[in-house]
Amino acid sequence: MTQSVQPNTDAAIRQHEVLTQARVEGFKSVINSATAALRLLATINAGGILALLAFIGSIAGKDHKVFESVTLFSAPITNFGIGLVLSVAATCGMYLAQFFFALESANLRQDYQFPFVHKTAASKRLSILGIAFQISTIIAAFVSFFFFIYALCKCVALIELAKL
Repeated sequence: MTQSVQPNTDAAIRQHEVLTQARVEGFKSVINSATAALRLLATINAGGILALLAFIGSIAGKDHKVFESVTLFSAPITNFGIGLVLSVAATCGMYLAQFFFALESANLRQDYQFPFVHKTAASKRLSILGIAFQISTIIAAFVSFFFFIYALCKCVALIELAKL
């Protein structure tokens, strides 16, 4: 009887180690790739704001047709700003999703009977929260990119309107 228990124990320990290592590497990979993508969103939206402000400064100081009001540029700047805020929110959502997935992993029950790792009620709830934050992060990232494109189109329309 001792011989039949020992192989299950060794297999369970190996399975526990494999699961732990896979989750750690998965978390690192997801965090690195998501961070790079979300940094790009923040950079393009912030760059749009800075470029538009520089453009306003350059036309205000020259003999080009000066707009009666800078309010024409408020909509594109606002859209770039909303895109920037959404990219920051998406970054926070990504970290929260990974936090809940880490808690889910910590709440799994490990034992020495096949399949060695079992979901608990708490781990299922934490998994659902992690998935919800993942989905909200993806939506926020897409909406951020949409606001960037929309603001860019408004800027092009303004430049054509001003015939600069």
